[in-house]
Amino acid sequence: MGMPALPTAMILPDPESSRGLRSPGLRLYCPLLFPAMLRSLSAQAPLHEGGRRHWLAATAIGLLLAATTPLAHADLARLALRDAADYSASRRGCSLLVLEHGKTLLEEYPNGGDARLAHQIYSGTKAFFTLAVLVAAQEGLLRLDEPVANTITEWRNSSQRSNITLRELMNFSDGLDPAFHLHSDQVTDRNALALRTPTVAPIGAAFTYGPSHGQVLCEVLRRKLALRGDTPFSYVQHKLLNPLGIGAVPYRADAQGMPLVASGFHLTARQWSRFGLMMLGQGRIGWHEIVPSKVFAQCCQGSRVNPMFGLGFWLNTAANHQGVRESDIEDMLEKKWQAQDWHQRCICRQAPVDLVAVVGSGYQRLFVIPSLDLVIVRQGVNSRFSDAEFLRKLLRR
Repeated sequence: MGMPALPTAMILPDPESSRGLRSPGLRLYCPLLFPAMLRSLSAQAPLHEGGRRHWLAATAIGLLLAATTPLAHADLARLALRDAADYSASRRGCSLLVLEHGKTLLEEYPNGGDARLAHQIYSGTKAFFTLAVLVAAQEGLLRLDEPVANTITEWRNSSQRSNITLRELMNFSDGLDPAFHLHSDQVTDRNALALRTPTVAPIGAAFTYGPSHGQVLCEVLRRKLALRGDTPFSYVQHKLLNPLGIGAVPYRADAQGMPLVASGFHLTARQWSRFGLMMLGQGRIGWHEIVPSKVFAQCCQGSRVNPMFGLGFWLNTAANHQGVRESDIEDMLEKKWQAQDWHQRCICRQAPVDLVAVVGSGYQRLFVIPSLDLVIVRQGVNSRFSDAEFLRKLLRR
């Protein structure tokens, strides 16, 4: 998942824009109040009978529409949000932001948190580079199923590495050693070292999660973008961070200026939620299309070796399968890759199967549930936390 080498949080100089966000609070409507409200309002109706009937009819329709919004069960919604927020805070959570339909349902910063505090999201960084590769593919700069050796010519004489595709780098099924030493800031040229990573399994035979794959991908981007006079991080900045309204973010660069793809971004809860809104929009945020929905959908397709992981995103697609087990993703990733078992696994059995998560060490989480139009950001300070328990409390399931 990537151990911290920098401060886990920092205060941004200026509060970021809260576009798409509303002041903290709950939108609560209760249909039980409808009759009483109508009786009260009838006293304000026009005195003449015809006008009174029309006024009451219009008022009744308006109140009925309000009463049948998605949060009609006001007490239940309030209690669920409070229960989930208290659980997160008790596990050293320092930010919790819940959006429904792009509007803020809850925004809290316990345990010394602050809306301006940018926390390291660790492996959540990977998802940004995944999307950048999809953008590059859409622009014709590369193809996901092209051999890496088309660009990394040093691999052409390798019997296995010559056949690895970009997609296999992105879903960690390429058979490369994870090479966790690449997280170290003592490594002055991560890309060059990653290119020398040995293979430890046949292509498609194992899920070897770690930083090596992302740094090879970074080198592919570096070489392709150099023809345009661009760099990998600059590309992420103007293709993703700026269009999403996130702006500049701190990241971990080596002596060559190349970013650590596996970890390093620092984001506030509101900044990270912008990425979640893009996920909710299947590649689009507001009127801005980052990638077409058909291209974005590839992020939510698991592989044969790990059906629970797509391209940068963790999936809950097996939640309704008989005999499925919930997995603590971080606990599983602590095991050596040979001991990991990702089959018949899910994030939360009671959560919808379309739940998608971006996961960072220390239980940094971005949850997106399209069927409920929800985006949830949870950040914390490396304390035990259960995704499944949190989601059950939030969803009251």
